Amino acid sequence: MLGSGAVAPLASGTELFRNDEVRVWTLDGEVVIASITAKLHLISPTVTDGLLKALEIAEGGYQGLVIWSPDDVFSAGANLESLMPVFMKLGAKGIAPEEKKLQDMMLRIRYAQVPVVSAIRGLALGGGCEIAAHSARRVAAMESYIGLVEVGVGLIPGGGGLAYIARRAAEMAAAGNANADVFAFVKDGFTSAAMAKVGTSAIESKKLGYLQDSDVIVPHKDELLYVATQQAKALFAAGYRPPVKRLFPVAGRSGIATIKGSWPTCETAASSARTTSTSRP
Repeated sequence: MLGSGAVAPLASGTELFRNDEVRVWTLDGEVVIASITAKLHLISPTVTDGLLKALEIAEGGYQGLVIWSPDDVFSAGANLESLMPVFMKLGAKGIAPEEKKLQDMMLRIRYAQVPVVSAIRGLALGGGCEIAAHSARRVAAMESYIGLVEVGVGLIPGGGGLAYIARRAAEMAAAGNANADVFAFVKDGFTSAAMAKVGTSAIESKKLGYLQDSDVIVPHKDELLYVATQQAKALFAAGYRPPVKRLFPVAGRSGIATIKGSWPTCETAASSARTTSTSRP
């Protein structure tokens, strides 16, 4: 059978770095690949450290970084169990430094000096969705299930998922009309997060806003890594530069009040939004 006897994906290529839950490697010496090896590819502090190291390596002389794993889970979200001892001892204050570290990692992905491409197949939930959202581009297999599901366990997206929804709403409002009401664009995203909606395919995930029109959907999951590395190379060849850091308008106090009044289950999520008129991406 074609391909039988090949080296296992996570044993192939040239290894550049490894810790207990992330393998950083390359197939061609041009694009770095980061593969989360933890169970369900859950994001723990160890995974955060591994992905930050992958970014550092990629920026040190490669054309891009692809985040990819060979099975049907991109990432099922944050590893809550790994944070439980700290929470039991110190409460929310103990979690805050790791949460800040996670948020900083997401921004490192967004503002990396080389393009970061998330190659998604299967589950990309919670923090996995947030990693994808902060990437320069997403390449998704048709059978991809993407969404912010934290509300289902009594939490809110803490890795930048709500900021992503707010930023995309501002971008869409500006594209249509500079004076457009941002809330008209943000309400659907907040509803999806509040109801823990998950796209049942790459097509539906695009309708929910977790994939963009510029992203690539591939029908065969075994093509995913090849297409993702080619996308990274194409972005690099086109002179990729990270987005400029800038303020953007948000719905503000009136938006929070409307969300609380319309969807009681959104109250916690709405309260986490900025109450000022602008926010950073």
